Amino acid sequence: MRRAAPQTDRRRRIRRHAGRHGGPPDTDADADDDLDADAPPAERARRLDAQVQPFVAALGAEQIRVVELMRFVAAHVADFCSDAAVLENGNWTIRLRLDLDLLPGCTLELHLSYFDLALRFDADAPEIRQLVFRHVHVLHEQLANLLHRLAVARHVSIEVA
Repeated sequence: MRRAAPQTDRRRRIRRHAGRHGGPPDTDADADDDLDADAPPAERARRLDAQVQPFVAALGAEQIRVVELMRFVAAHVADFCSDAAVLENGNWTIRLRLDLDLLPGCTLELHLSYFDLALRFDADAPEIRQLVFRHVHVLHEQLANLLHRLAVARHVSIEVA
C-alpha cells in the first residue's frame, strides 16, 4: 500500500479543518494540487504550463507593445533627422514631453549634429525608466538602420535617466 506524501496529508488536513469550521479552502493548497508530486511528469508539465501560460502571454504582449513603441520613436526621430529643412540648418536640440499614453512622465531630449544623434530619456517613474532601458538596444538598432537607409547616418547614442 502506498503512503501519501506528507505535503498531500497536510493539504487534506487543511481542507478537512476548513470544511468543519466553515472557513474557505486553502487556495495555496488548491494551487499546489495542480502540481501534485504524485502525478506523472507529463501531467505535471501540462498543469504547470497551464498555470504559467497567462503570465507568458501577458509578458509577450507587453514585450511586443514596447518593441512597437521603440520602432515608432525610431521612425519619427529618423523622419526628423532626414528632413531637408533640418539638414540645412545645422545643429538641433529639442526637448519633447512624450505622450502620456505611450510613456507617461517621460521627456525625450534630442541633440542632432552633422555627425551625431544623441537621445536622452528622462523618466519620472523608475518603472518607465527601467522599461526604456531594457529596450534601448531595439531603439538604437532601428535608428541606426533607418538613418543609414535614409542616407543621413549618424553616430547614435542613447541615455536613460
